[in-house]
Amino acid sequence: MWLRIDAIDPNAENASEAELLAAMEAAPNKRSYRRRAAIRALCKGYTRAQVAELFARSERMVRLWIVMFNRGGIDTLASKPRSGRPRKVKLERVRDLLVPVLEDPAQAGQLHWTGVKVHGWLKEQLCLELGYRTVIRYLHELGLQPARAAALARAAG
Repeated sequence: MWLRIDAIDPNAENASEAELLAAMEAAPNKRSYRRRAAIRALCKGYTRAQVAELFARSERMVRLWIVMFNRGGIDTLASKPRSGRPRKVKLERVRDLLVPVLEDPAQAGQLHWTGVKVHGWLKEQLCLELGYRTVIRYLHELGLQPARAAALARAAG
């Protein structure tokens, strides 16, 4: 039996509205959340074109999500971890080296820290070859946020 691609709709028997909402809240990442929210929108009556525009994805991608949902339910909409290059320096090592100095800038001869200063200090004092963006990502993962130079200038002036 051939099925027209336009005739594909999410099978509402795979999950109720409450189950979709719970799955969205429990989504481990944005990608999984987006997929589940798209299926919920389709179940509420939005067209594939509307959902594709709403989530900035192609209609082909929305159809793929529908097929995944119809074949395996909510759980198949969870995205799998993506492989990537391993970190040069583990987050734990950066935390152990950096947090004490960030909490007391005087230990490093600083009055305050900015992202540029932290990056330079790691490179010069600890010989850690990390990109600026990587340093900022580590700081955010540690729940730290360096001061912005403009904010410091306003506070001083």
